[in-house]
Amino acid sequence: MPKPSTRRDEILAVFDKYGGMLSLRRLAQLCWEAGLWDPDEQRHMAFAAAKRECHEALKTKNSLGLPVAGPSTKKDGAAAIWMQLQLWDYETAVHNLAIRVRQLEKDTDGLECLWRYVHERWGTAPPIPTWTYPEEAPMWWYEEPGGEPLPLDDDDED
Repeated sequence: MPKPSTRRDEILAVFDKYGGMLSLRRLAQLCWEAGLWDPDEQRHMAFAAAKRECHEALKTKNSLGLPVAGPSTKKDGAAAIWMQLQLWDYETAVHNLAIRVRQLEKDTDGLECLWRYVHERWGTAPPIPTWTYPEEAPMWWYEEPGGEPLPLDDDDED
C-alpha cells in the first residue's frame, strides 16, 4: 500500500491496519498513539471537543421536546450567538425552524443514497418516507428574514 498522503488517508490506513471494524473511540485512540497529530493539533482538538460538548448541551431538549437554546441571527464575529428558548423572538424561532428543515433535506439526501446502495447490493430495501414541498409556498427556509440567503449549516466559523 502506498504511503498515505492526507490525514484522512492516514486515519483510514490505521482503520484498515486493525481490520476495518473499530469503535470511533478505539480508532481515535490508535490514531493518537500513532502520532497522527502534533501537540498544537492535539490542543486544538481538545478545544474542539469542548466546543462540541457545549454545543450538545445547548441542543438538549426540554420536557416538551424543544431545544433549551438555539442559534440566533445575531453574530459575535462569524459565530452565531446562541439564545435560550425563552429569549427567542419570532425571527430567531423561524431561523431555528429553517435550520431543521435544511437538516431534514440534507439527511434525506444521505438516506436516499444509502437506500440506493442497499437496493443495488441486495436487490431489495425497505421503503422510506419522502419529503413533500408545499406547491405554491416560497422556500422560506433558505432565506434570512431580510431576504438574504442563509448559510447551509449552523456551525460557528471560528
